[in-house]
Amino acid sequence: MNNHGLVIIHTGDGKGKSTAAFGLALRAYGAGLNVLILQFIKGNKISGELTALESLAKIENKTTEMQSAWQRVAYFRGLELYNNLKFEESVAAFNQVIALKAYDKEIRAMAQYWKGEALYRLEKYTDAAEAYKQLQTTPGAYTMPEFKTCYYNIGYCYFKLKDYTTAADWYRKYTEKTEDA
Repeated sequence: MNNHGLVIIHTGDGKGKSTAAFGLALRAYGAGLNVLILQFIKGNKISGELTALESLAKIENKTTEMQSAWQRVAYFRGLELYNNLKFEESVAAFNQVIALKAYDKEIRAMAQYWKGEALYRLEKYTDAAEAYKQLQTTPGAYTMPEFKTCYYNIGYCYFKLKDYTTAADWYRKYTEKTEDA
């Protein structure tokens, strides 16, 4: 089997590009290949793909492969919402990812991190600190670059809460962790 990747780019005016791309992706995934889809959507128009993903969420008895795919899709949807400054909605998407514990531990850990970031942007500093603390015990988190950053982020949450003693403790932990690197 060929171990090289394949990049397919669909561009141009008119309809059919997304349909073609998702059709190819589904066939490749069905054949056991790894698939990554990057899509740039302009404007606030709801795409047919998003509607399809929402329909997939309603399926009660998903296979393991469907659960795993859904976890990744929900994670990337959460990032999209976060990047569009829709922090409340992104937290909901990240919570869906976190609820699917048994599939991709790295995706789950990243969702936990970004949940903390979104809560921080919402000025829910206590909840953000808790999300970052949960990251510290999430399988797959220890090897992430964000793992050490969460110590600093927790400190900053406590700083914003005017709990300077606790903030200093977390900043100290961050310094110790980064000195170990």
